[in-house]
Formats: sequence, C-alpha cells, structure tokens
Amino acid sequence: APFSDAYINGLPPKRRKMVDQRGVTPSEDSIGDALKQAASATGATPLTSMEDLTKAAKENRKLHGAYRKEVKKEVKTRLEKDSDYRPDRFPQTRDYFDRDTP
Repeated sequence: APFSDAYINGLPPKRRKMVDQRGVTPSEDSIGDALKQAASATGATPLTSMEDLTKAAKENRKLHGAYRKEVKKEVKTRLEKDSDYRPDRFPQTRDYFDRDTP
C-alpha cells in the first residue's frame, strides 16, 4: 500500500474510504487484526470464535472512535519528538494534530 496504516487511520472516514476503494475502512481491518494478534500472542481464546471477535470489533463504532483517538494521540506524540518533522513545511498536518477533536 502506498500509505502507512497510521496515515490512513488518521484520515476522516470519507477520505479513508476514498483511499480504500473496497469500502472497508483500514481501521476496521487493523482493529480486527490487532485483536487477533493480541489473542494469539497471549494465548487467549475468545468465548465464541476468532471470526466472531473480529466481526464484533469491526461493527463497534465506540471502539473505532477510541482507536482513532489513540492513533491520533500516538502520531501527535511522535511528531512532537521527531527532529525531521517541520510543522511549517506541513501546515495541514500541524493543523490536524493541533485540533482537540479526534
């Protein structure tokens, strides 16, 4: 993919759908994948099935909002520490990450 997951997940939903022509937002895929990976890494097993767990995660809008907020927070922290990032060179990025709303 030409764009990183962090970049895509930081986009507004309409823009994300334009980037991902399948109509499935990358955050939906990445949340399910992250849950699968976490369950496998810890040896945890879902009460139902892994497919049911990922499906439930994809449909949970509250989880998506929290995920987007966390990704935005982490990217903002990374940008603040990155000596190569110059806000004056990327004003739209600066404006987006300076906003309080997710």
